[in-house]
Amino acid sequence: LASRNYNPEYLERVFDLKGTGPVGEYRHRIIAPIYLKRKMISFTSRDITNKSKLRWITCHKELEIYPCKCTLYGIDLATNKTGLIVEGPSDVWRMGPGAVATLGITTKPEQLKMLTESFSRIFIMFDNEPFAQQQAQKIAGNLTAAGRECHVIKLEHGDPGAMNQDEADHLM
Repeated sequence: LASRNYNPEYLERVFDLKGTGPVGEYRHRIIAPIYLKRKMISFTSRDITNKSKLRWITCHKELEIYPCKCTLYGIDLATNKTGLIVEGPSDVWRMGPGAVATLGITTKPEQLKMLTESFSRIFIMFDNEPFAQQQAQKIAGNLTAAGRECHVIKLEHGDPGAMNQDEADHLM
Protein backbone atom coordinates (compact mmCIF):
# COMPACT_ATOMS: atom_id res chain seq x y z
CA LEU A 1 0.00 0.00 0.00
CA ALA A 2 2.78 2.40 0.92
CA SER A 3 4.67 1.77 -2.34
CA ARG A 4 1.58 2.93 -4.29
CA ASN A 5 1.04 5.90 -1.96
CA TYR A 6 -2.18 4.63 -0.44
CA ASN A 7 -3.15 5.75 3.05
CA PRO A 8 -3.38 2.43 4.95
CA GLU A 9 -5.28 3.89 7.93
CA TYR A 10 -7.90 5.38 5.60
CA LEU A 11 -8.27 2.07 3.73
CA GLU A 12 -8.62 0.10 6.96
CA ARG A 13 -11.29 2.50 8.23
CA VAL A 14 -13.30 2.98 5.02
CA PHE A 15 -12.90 -0.40 3.30
CA ASP A 16 -12.38 -2.57 6.40
CA LEU A 17 -9.12 -4.02 5.08
CA LYS A 18 -7.29 -6.59 7.18
CA GLY A 19 -3.83 -8.11 7.03
CA THR A 20 -2.75 -11.72 7.42
CA GLY A 21 0.33 -13.27 8.94
CA PRO A 22 2.91 -15.72 7.60
CA VAL A 23 0.85 -18.93 7.69
CA GLY A 24 -2.17 -20.40 5.95
CA GLU A 25 -3.67 -20.29 2.51
CA TYR A 26 -3.98 -16.50 2.58
CA ARG A 27 -0.55 -15.78 4.13
CA HIS A 28 1.03 -12.37 3.54
CA ARG A 29 -2.12 -10.84 2.08
CA ILE A 30 -4.42 -7.90 2.44
CA ILE A 31 -7.98 -9.14 2.91
CA ALA A 32 -10.66 -6.97 1.30
CA PRO A 33 -14.15 -7.91 2.54
CA ILE A 34 -16.93 -7.65 -0.03
CA TYR A 35 -20.15 -6.23 1.40
CA LEU A 36 -23.70 -6.20 0.10
CA LYS A 37 -26.35 -4.37 2.11
CA ARG A 38 -23.84 -4.01 4.96
CA LYS A 39 -23.32 -7.77 5.20
CA MET A 40 -19.99 -9.39 4.35
CA ILE A 41 -20.76 -11.87 1.57
CA SER A 42 -17.26 -12.74 0.38
CA PHE A 43 -13.72 -11.42 0.23
CA THR A 44 -10.74 -11.12 -2.03
CA SER A 45 -7.10 -10.89 -1.07
CA ARG A 46 -3.96 -9.28 -2.49
CA ASP A 47 -0.45 -10.67 -2.08
CA ILE A 48 1.89 -8.17 -0.38
CA THR A 49 5.17 -9.95 -1.16
CA ASN A 50 4.96 -9.75 -4.97
CA LYS A 51 6.28 -13.34 -4.92
CA SER A 52 3.01 -15.24 -5.17
CA LYS A 53 2.00 -16.66 -8.55
CA LEU A 54 -1.49 -15.27 -7.90
CA ARG A 55 -1.60 -11.60 -6.91
CA TRP A 56 -5.31 -11.81 -6.11
CA ILE A 57 -7.11 -14.79 -4.55
CA THR A 58 -10.84 -14.67 -3.89
CA CYS A 59 -12.82 -16.62 -1.31
CA HIS A 60 -13.70 -20.15 -2.40
CA LYS A 61 -17.12 -20.17 -4.07
CA GLU A 62 -18.55 -22.74 -1.65
CA LEU A 63 -17.74 -20.43 1.29
CA GLU A 64 -19.30 -17.27 -0.17
CA ILE A 65 -22.65 -16.15 1.19
CA TYR A 66 -23.41 -14.64 -2.22
CA PRO A 67 -21.18 -14.89 -5.32
CA CYS A 68 -18.83 -11.92 -5.39
CA LYS A 69 -18.93 -11.86 -9.19
CA CYS A 70 -22.68 -11.16 -8.98
CA THR A 71 -22.18 -7.96 -7.00
CA LEU A 72 -19.97 -4.88 -7.13
CA TYR A 73 -17.08 -4.23 -4.78
CA GLY A 74 -17.77 -0.95 -2.99
CA ILE A 75 -21.48 -0.72 -3.84
CA ASP A 76 -22.49 -0.06 -0.23
CA LEU A 77 -20.33 3.09 -0.21
CA ALA A 78 -21.74 4.45 -3.49
CA THR A 79 -24.52 6.76 -2.38
CA ASN A 80 -24.80 9.18 -5.32
CA LYS A 81 -26.69 8.65 -8.57
CA THR A 82 -23.41 9.04 -10.48
CA GLY A 83 -21.02 6.10 -10.29
CA LEU A 84 -17.60 5.14 -11.57
CA ILE A 85 -16.96 1.54 -12.64
CA VAL A 86 -13.42 0.22 -12.34
CA GLU A 87 -11.92 -3.27 -12.58
CA GLY A 88 -10.66 -4.13 -9.12
CA PRO A 89 -10.55 -3.31 -5.43
CA SER A 90 -7.27 -1.37 -5.58
CA ASP A 91 -8.85 0.91 -8.19
CA VAL A 92 -11.79 1.50 -5.84
CA TRP A 93 -9.36 2.21 -2.98
CA ARG A 94 -7.66 4.91 -5.09
CA MET A 95 -10.85 6.49 -6.39
CA GLY A 96 -12.79 6.24 -3.12
CA PRO A 97 -16.49 5.94 -2.34
CA GLY A 98 -18.61 6.26 -5.46
CA ALA A 99 -16.36 3.91 -7.40
CA VAL A 100 -17.39 0.26 -7.73
CA ALA A 101 -15.43 -2.68 -9.12
CA THR A 102 -16.73 -5.44 -11.34
CA LEU A 103 -13.87 -7.66 -10.09
CA GLY A 104 -12.50 -8.08 -13.61
CA ILE A 105 -13.37 -6.73 -17.04
CA THR A 106 -16.37 -8.94 -17.68
CA THR A 107 -19.78 -8.45 -16.13
CA LYS A 108 -22.61 -10.74 -15.14
CA PRO A 109 -26.28 -9.83 -15.68
CA GLU A 110 -26.65 -9.36 -11.91
CA GLN A 111 -23.91 -6.73 -11.93
CA LEU A 112 -25.49 -4.86 -14.86
CA LYS A 113 -28.83 -4.92 -13.04
CA MET A 114 -27.21 -3.58 -9.89
CA LEU A 115 -25.55 -0.79 -11.88
CA THR A 116 -28.82 0.27 -13.54
CA GLU A 117 -30.66 0.19 -10.21
CA SER A 118 -27.95 2.16 -8.40
CA PHE A 119 -26.90 4.83 -10.89
CA SER A 120 -28.51 7.05 -13.51
CA ARG A 121 -25.16 8.36 -14.77
CA ILE A 122 -22.19 6.02 -15.08
CA PHE A 123 -18.54 6.41 -16.01
CA ILE A 124 -16.35 3.41 -16.83
CA MET A 125 -12.59 3.62 -16.33
CA PHE A 126 -10.79 0.37 -17.05
CA ASP A 127 -7.08 -0.21 -17.56
CA ASN A 128 -5.57 1.14 -20.75
CA GLU A 129 -5.30 -2.20 -22.54
CA PRO A 130 -7.13 -2.94 -25.81
CA PHE A 131 -9.24 -5.83 -24.48
CA ALA A 132 -10.17 -3.93 -21.31
CA GLN A 133 -11.22 -0.95 -23.44
CA GLN A 134 -13.32 -3.23 -25.68
CA GLN A 135 -15.06 -4.62 -22.62
CA ALA A 136 -15.66 -1.10 -21.27
CA GLN A 137 -17.36 -0.16 -24.54
CA LYS A 138 -19.49 -3.33 -24.42
CA ILE A 139 -20.60 -2.56 -20.84
CA ALA A 140 -21.35 1.05 -21.83
CA GLY A 141 -23.53 -0.21 -24.69
CA ASN A 142 -25.49 -2.47 -22.34
CA LEU A 143 -25.99 0.31 -19.79
CA THR A 144 -27.01 2.83 -22.46
CA ALA A 145 -29.52 0.32 -23.84
CA ALA A 146 -30.91 0.06 -20.29
CA GLY A 147 -31.55 3.83 -20.31
CA ARG A 148 -28.50 5.01 -18.39
CA GLU A 149 -26.20 7.85 -19.36
CA CYS A 150 -22.82 6.17 -19.75
CA HIS A 151 -19.32 7.39 -20.66
CA VAL A 152 -16.00 5.56 -21.02
CA ILE A 153 -12.93 7.33 -19.66
CA LYS A 154 -9.72 6.17 -21.34
CA LEU A 155 -6.54 6.71 -19.38
CA GLU A 156 -3.41 7.64 -21.33
CA HIS A 157 -1.51 4.88 -19.53
CA GLY A 158 -1.75 2.50 -16.59
CA ASP A 159 -4.76 1.85 -14.44
CA PRO A 160 -6.89 3.85 -11.98
CA GLY A 161 -5.12 2.33 -8.97
CA ALA A 162 -1.81 3.79 -10.19
CA MET A 163 -3.13 7.37 -10.40
CA ASN A 164 -1.83 9.84 -7.88
CA GLN A 165 -4.36 10.66 -5.20
CA ASP A 166 -4.80 14.32 -6.23
CA GLU A 167 -5.74 13.24 -9.78
CA ALA A 168 -8.14 10.61 -8.45
CA ASP A 169 -9.78 13.07 -6.06
CA HIS A 170 -10.16 15.65 -8.83
CA LEU A 171 -11.73 13.10 -11.18
CA MET A 172 -14.20 11.93 -8.55
